[in-house]
Amino acid sequence: MVRVILTSYEANEAFERAFLQARREIWAAFNYFDPDLELISPPGTRVGRSWSALIAATLRRGVHLHLFLPDADPFLAPAAHRANHASARRLQAEATSLGVPNLLDIRILTHPARHGPLTYGTEWGRRRAAIAPELALLAAAEPRARLRALGDMPGLAPYLGAAADGTKMALRALAHPPLAAARHHHQLLVADRHLLLVGGPGASTDPRGYGLRLMREGPSAADAQAHLEHFAAATAGKEDPGTQRHLLRTLSRRGGRLRRGPTWPLRQDIATAHVALARRAEDLIYIETRAFTDPELAGELAAVGRARPDLGLIMMLPEAPPADPAAQAQMLAQLVRAFGPRFFAGQMMGPLCQGGQRLTLFDRRAALVTSADLTPEALYRDTEAGLYVRTPREVNEIGSRAMAYWLMPQHAAAPVGGPATVALWRARAEQQKDRGDRRMRPYPLP
Repeated sequence: MVRVILTSYEANEAFERAFLQARREIWAAFNYFDPDLELISPPGTRVGRSWSALIAATLRRGVHLHLFLPDADPFLAPAAHRANHASARRLQAEATSLGVPNLLDIRILTHPARHGPLTYGTEWGRRRAAIAPELALLAAAEPRARLRALGDMPGLAPYLGAAADGTKMALRALAHPPLAAARHHHQLLVADRHLLLVGGPGASTDPRGYGLRLMREGPSAADAQAHLEHFAAATAGKEDPGTQRHLLRTLSRRGGRLRRGPTWPLRQDIATAHVALARRAEDLIYIETRAFTDPELAGELAAVGRARPDLGLIMMLPEAPPADPAAQAQMLAQLVRAFGPRFFAGQMMGPLCQGGQRLTLFDRRAALVTSADLTPEALYRDTEAGLYVRTPREVNEIGSRAMAYWLMPQHAAAPVGGPATVALWRARAEQQKDRGDRRMRPYPLP
């Protein structure tokens, strides 16, 4: 049976217990990892104050830890690039001091796909502009702090030098770094090859932070284990990604020299599942995503909306704008035209957990819980993973918990019928607009 986790507090407690109860090995891929994050579970606080102490206690028990962190783009996300390298360096040093460096396998992984001649110029121009604020911060830092920061930025430091006046940091005139064309974005943990957590720990212990995760035992853990063991080799073109029954994935490798794009698709399970299940939906599709910019999926959803006048669509989006707001506005406009009043877009208020997953429900008969936003990058290029849940009891549990969070517990359950449910959500969002404890409001549509 699946366990549904909704808040950062619940999630951090679950991840702490997974580490504490592991007997032989833990395999995990997270988007970030903060060794100083405070422990919150009673068993966790007994071993120390922070995750650094928890990992030390885990290694002392002889548990092997395999931890994969993405090497964030040093130009577009310099803080994340620096943080993950600093965390890896620190944890490896602590494992060495404990005398168990062989028990910690921590890797910072860059996706092998690279921008080539057709896209390099545009991408390098974007990155040169984006790095300017970070260079200003480095220039203003105290010299020892600057050296420490650059030591944890191997993707940026080789391309920097002092400006002519010696007072500023600047990109070298002839700097042409390799530019990753995709990223590893999945978040999974498997303990002892039987316990699976879909998602990652929260970046804080704020109990208000919302982010869906799932805990499950059984065959899905075996699929996730196989993925964690082989995804790096698969994206490097060294292994076949194979097929899996329970885990949905997006995987790509570096494109060939004669290909127009920088990536070659290996698995597009998440996109394929969305399209196939949308075409079979009859009552209601419910979506939680952090961005919606994929034109192919938008076209499919619009087509089923026009073909089925009894189908409703609810989409929950964050308060913060996406990286490409114009593209998202175009996709939403397409859904408005296709569904009319049967479409409701809600704005998720309050803090959202970085480790939270995305959710799509189809008629309460199937649920997709994955790391992938509904963007071309996540659906076709990046490394993403998640579960396809088909057991009616589990689907109902996931849908009921997630929907109740936004509708707020004191309200009655939603009526049966897609358009009626959409109308209820619109009314509830309007009711919450002036409340101090509101959790959603209508999303501003084009």
